[in-house]
Amino acid sequence: MIPTTYAEQTHEFRATWVATVFSLNMPLHTSETQYKAAYNELLDRVIAKNMNAILFQVRPQNDAFYESDYAQFSKWLTGVEGGDPGWDVMEYLVTRAHERGIEFHAWLNPYRVGNSTLSKTNFINTLHEQNFARVNPDLVVSGNPDGNGLNPYILNPGEPLVKEYIRNVVTELITLYDVDGIHFDDYFYPYSGMSADTATYDTYKLPGQTISDWRRENVNDV
Repeated sequence: MIPTTYAEQTHEFRATWVATVFSLNMPLHTSETQYKAAYNELLDRVIAKNMNAILFQVRPQNDAFYESDYAQFSKWLTGVEGGDPGWDVMEYLVTRAHERGIEFHAWLNPYRVGNSTLSKTNFINTLHEQNFARVNPDLVVSGNPDGNGLNPYILNPGEPLVKEYIRNVVTELITLYDVDGIHFDDYFYPYSGMSADTATYDTYKLPGQTISDWRRENVNDV
């Protein structure tokens, strides 16, 4: 319902996304000094624009910007999936933002594993041997190829083990770090459509439940 009178707010959420995938807003880590300097330069720009929060992408492709029991270090951090930067990057990101008066919100892409022209088997074999998707290939599905001919590979949102895995990822993150919020992006089925989850639908659907309603409920259920 639209309010009829304006009530002045005591706090505004003025935030920006910080995309790490493809090194869009943060460079690859080459040293602790280099990465800290790049991050502080980013915070300088955030503060100069009078913002008070960042949504930092810490899980771009079924990976992590911190040491995790559920995912490997992101290749968008060190350049190599599983590459250890040698220090607690995430702790610094959160603490330094707070020191400078900036809220730190962790941005996760819960389902996305990657996009590739490769077949599912060949793509999965490019992942780290301990990657959840590689260990559990049956939990990975592909959408229809997109306009660039890339297959969008995601964790199957309809699988109970995937739902449990995502919850575990979030629980671990908020236990380890003092983040101000959790943000899900790409929290949906592929734009290009898909049919690879029909067997999962047949297994878990409720009586009379359409595949569209079933998919929506899978997303809501997490």
